Amino acid sequence: MLPSLSQIIDVLKNSSTPIDMEMGLSLWLKDLDSFIVGLLFQRLDKELYATYYEKGWRIDRIESRTIQFIFGEVRFERRRLRKKGEKSFLPLDEALGLEKRKRYSLNVRKKIAQMGSQMPFRQAEKGLRICSPISASHTTIHSITQEIGGKGAGK
Repeated sequence: MLPSLSQIIDVLKNSSTPIDMEMGLSLWLKDLDSFIVGLLFQRLDKELYATYYEKGWRIDRIESRTIQFIFGEVRFERRRLRKKGEKSFLPLDEALGLEKRKRYSLNVRKKIAQMGSQMPFRQAEKGLRICSPISASHTTIHSITQEIGGKGAGK
């Protein structure tokens, strides 16, 4: 849930330093961006379902997913569709190019791999934490660097 505008005014009024104010606003804007993108994903999912419905696909179940993008973590729900004689699938995941069981977007994984290939993994972890909304452990950075480096996409 997003903070109300009055809470944002409080951040502006009650921040003891300009850095505190900027950090408070930054957090709020990150949450707002993530919230809006989540709504957009759900809207796209609804539109995709309408086209598949006409082709005989029906909702099997609604599933939640959380993906870390460069701009922040996005939570959204999407429809898993089924059709007799066909394998069920998630049209939104296909449309967005989201891979199964991957918590980070491809662009985030690429950035993590770039950092992981240029510095020790623990330093990359600190760098991500300081400069972005991305959080990843040094072991995650290592495995992503190995995965992306093996594909040649980390360059």
